[in-house]
Amino acid sequence: MHEAYGHIQEVIVQPVVENDRWDGGSPDTETLRRATAMARAALPAEVSVQSPPNLAPVEDLIECGIDDLGGVSPVTDDHINPEYAWPAIERLEGVAETAGVPLRERLPVYDRYYREGWCSDRIEAAVEADTAAGRRLRSVLERGENPTTPALASSDD
Repeated sequence: MHEAYGHIQEVIVQPVVENDRWDGGSPDTETLRRATAMARAALPAEVSVQSPPNLAPVEDLIECGIDDLGGVSPVTDDHINPEYAWPAIERLEGVAETAGVPLRERLPVYDRYYREGWCSDRIEAAVEADTAAGRRLRSVLERGENPTTPALASSDD
């Protein structure tokens, strides 16, 4: 599908954890490493492989092909998985440094998709607005995106 439409931003590799809907166990680190490596090998280079550091042992997965740590925020909870706190930014900086990539802010949509017109008129209007939020969003876009850079994204924007 991506080869035909160029529309897949990322594939997320994360473990399932037991909860009220699943009691079949969680994959071990070696299984996650294999799944991450297979995703990286199977996907085009422009499709990021993401693993959220509050759900997966990213230190053990980085060398297997992760190039995005997801929408990490130092000021908000993970709204999808609120029971799993974000790790300290200092720890993530260490992970990113070990991987040889900077940890920096990015938008939830990768720059290239925004610039190629994939966003709705409402999103584009928010980015172009003469407001503090609009100026901040434009600043993030102006810094540019390296698709192999782990992301520090504020989920409250």
